[in-house]
Amino acid sequence: MLNSRVEITEAMLQRAAIPKKYWLAQIDKVADKKLRLQMGACLAKLPTMIGDGTGLLLAGPPATGKTCFAAIMLREALGRGCYCHFIRAAELVGSLRQEFGRENLLDKLRRHTPGASQRARA
Repeated sequence: MLNSRVEITEAMLQRAAIPKKYWLAQIDKVADKKLRLQMGACLAKLPTMIGDGTGLLLAGPPATGKTCFAAIMLREALGRGCYCHFIRAAELVGSLRQEFGRENLLDKLRRHTPGASQRARA
């Protein structure tokens, strides 16, 4: 049985598959001030994102803080009672390929995403 708030939090982070090295990540520890402000603005939108089911996709070059920020967002969402799961893009794509078989993944995603075919042509 979990006895402390720390144990409960750690169990939630582990269940969400957030890498342990990011469990204590904090926005105020991010060195780049501009990035820190952008992260803070996104974090402020979290209640709205949770309420309307909006997802968050982080993209950018290696070593820019995407994983760290994702862990911070997930930790905040977990603290608000949301179910969350951390997954890296490569794992997600691999899972989708396995699920959909050999058919072209992009074609299948376009077929199942409303408006994707129009956006792809634009």
